[in-house]
Amino acid sequence: MATLTTALQDATGKASRLCRRAWSRVADCSRVGYIGYLGYGNLGDEAMFEGVKQALPGARLFYYRHPDRERPLARLGLSGARFFQSALLGGGTLIGPGYVDTVELAIEQGLPLWSLGTGVGSPGFEVESSVELGPWATLLPRFAHISVRGPLSAERLATLGVTRVDVTGDPAFLLARSSLEPTADPPRVLLNVAQPERPDRTDAWNASMAALAEALRELAAANWLIEPVAMQARDVADTAEVLAAAGVRAAPWLARDSDSFFRRAAPCTFAITVRLHAGILAACAGVPPVVLGYRDKCLDFCRSIGIYDHHVDLQCAPPEAVRETVERVRAAAERSRPEILQRANERRRAILDFVRRAQPGLARR
Repeated sequence: MATLTTALQDATGKASRLCRRAWSRVADCSRVGYIGYLGYGNLGDEAMFEGVKQALPGARLFYYRHPDRERPLARLGLSGARFFQSALLGGGTLIGPGYVDTVELAIEQGLPLWSLGTGVGSPGFEVESSVELGPWATLLPRFAHISVRGPLSAERLATLGVTRVDVTGDPAFLLARSSLEPTADPPRVLLNVAQPERPDRTDAWNASMAALAEALRELAAANWLIEPVAMQARDVADTAEVLAAAGVRAAPWLARDSDSFFRRAAPCTFAITVRLHAGILAACAGVPPVVLGYRDKCLDFCRSIGIYDHHVDLQCAPPEAVRETVERVRAAAERSRPEILQRANERRRAILDFVRRAQPGLARR
């Protein structure tokens, strides 16, 4: 029964996508193919897409999928240059092995290509920390405009000979709030934890999580409330595990959209995050994040807004660095909140300026 249900859902989704594309031809609108990772219950990826849609009010964005999906649609006039005005390599750490085939198809179809705040390197736990980038040395020169998440991404592209790059920041910065909310009383700390599968957890990882649990125990003893948030469903158990180790009674909640995230996050004094976009969206609300970096994309984000000292490299930093960084960011959080929000909005303006240059007819004014 489960297999039949999945098949029916897949068929329904394909029919719906086909109808949306066909109807857009009648509506006579500008269409942009968005290359990204959507529809898998990951708030970070959905938040980036939400921000890009806000930045391109003059266009309809359609998920540009794997060649197996796009080639049949092209035969119907619903993909390729007959349908799209351009293809956008969006947010997420997409410049790596996973999206080479999709970008090659866009080039084959004759689509003008551009990127917006894209990361370079390893996307997450399921992929090795070092990945093959060689094919992008020939793909990226075909792009009309290239924008990346942060300085580290730009440096990696420079090693491929790709230097015509704008460092704008992650597309989720397009959701940066215009003002701070007052902090709650008693004070709150936003918490997000994600972990590798148990067989993949190293001794160093376990030691860092133990140090995090100790830091949370100390905060709770000082009458801080812990606000645990999951960016995707698998984070619920990972966050609950650390809370249990800390002896903190708090139920992780799953943030399903950016508005719900901001409602819970904005009154927090500071944040402790593992998922990249938990940290970015916290900064978008002016909440200073302690960023526990499980991949160096987290460092890329921190460098993009000048908070290098908020970052702890979980692959090589000693466990005590977790507690030390939590205490340092906590002590300065009230003073630093306005500056964090200002820096997030600086990234937002940089992204919008880039979009206006890259797509002047479609960009937000």
